[in-house]
Amino acid sequence: MWKLHPDQGNEKNGVDREANPYQKYSLKNVNFSCVANKPDSKTTFYAVGTDKSIKEIENGKEKLRFEAGVNISQLVLMHGARAFFAGIAEDDKPGSI
Repeated sequence: MWKLHPDQGNEKNGVDREANPYQKYSLKNVNFSCVANKPDSKTTFYAVGTDKSIKEIENGKEKLRFEAGVNISQLVLMHGARAFFAGIAEDDKPGSI
């Protein structure tokens, strides 16, 4: 499960950890390794985890799913979200993007 908190501006690191999360999303038996927000939207995020897929989450609900077939550890979106890069977390493919 991951939780995103709204930006409070005046709190340490810009996040108030005591506030209610901005969005929540969880899947049974999935550990999330990275979450990236879509630059032009405050309600759309991409998440990767141990289920070997990239999920587009909008307003806390899964909108799209891309089956990767490999474990993904990191996800980075280009400005405008026209493309993203994914780091592979496989033992036999170290450093793959």
